[in-house]
Amino acid sequence: QMKIHVEVFEVRGHCVVHQVGDRFTIDGYRIQRDSINCAALCYHALSAIYGAYHLSRSRSAPQESYAQCFDPGPPYAPKGSTVIFKLTREE
Repeated sequence: QMKIHVEVFEVRGHCVVHQVGDRFTIDGYRIQRDSINCAALCYHALSAIYGAYHLSRSRSAPQESYAQCFDPGPPYAPKGSTVIFKLTREE
């Protein structure tokens, strides 16, 4: 099984779910429960990560990639935030 490590790389604005450094691991098609170091997982974030996750599984893709959640954050959504996730494939 291929593992993809996901980490919150940057938060622009104020995210009510994630903060920089939050991380979890996707092992095959499962999020490893013991790898989650954050209080919750935002499903908007999971939908953003979904496409990057599948691309990351390809050995021809770079070992590291990034995904951004769909909330545009400031100034477009003044009370929102956008989160940048770093995905790293474990070789």
